[in-house]
Amino acid sequence: MVHGQVRLDGAKLRNFRLSQGLTLDRLAALTGGVVPARQLGEYEAGRRNCDPLRIAVLSLALDIRPEDLSSVDCQQAGLADLRHWAGLTADEASDRLGMSRWSLRRAERTGRLPASMPQAEFITTASALYGRPKRTVEHALRNVENINTSDHVSDLGLCSVGWRYRVIIIRYGTGFASVNRGLFRG
Repeated sequence: MVHGQVRLDGAKLRNFRLSQGLTLDRLAALTGGVVPARQLGEYEAGRRNCDPLRIAVLSLALDIRPEDLSSVDCQQAGLADLRHWAGLTADEASDRLGMSRWSLRRAERTGRLPASMPQAEFITTASALYGRPKRTVEHALRNVENINTSDHVSDLGLCSVGWRYRVIIIRYGTGFASVNRGLFRG
């Protein structure tokens, strides 16, 4: 996922718009010009990504929840999805959560919070900021942790004079174990 972009489901947007009898121009007008008609058409066709502010504006204009326009199921939502549905960028949220943007993005990717922020404090603050119950924030944090603590294999290529070292690493919780290391011509 690209930073600051919501996983918008264009078909859902189109269905909500049509079910309310709105044209692209009329919906654009309801957004106060924040989302032009052409941009709406690109969202619906899946040719353009949406940012958090625009999904919040669209959901208000359509009188629905932001997650109703998302391609992410609420049960699978992570911390970044909750932030996006609240209409916040990483910079805005990190300032209000009292952490750096880098720490917030790491928490959204890995579920790891800064050592200076207890989990209970983060959940309480994020719950208020994102307008979600604490259990929803806890669930989103667990979703991120579950993805990142399952066995994860990745390849790292290190170039050196036409040869590459191939290292396969398996991640177990917070530790790593090297499984295979070898040279191959790349």
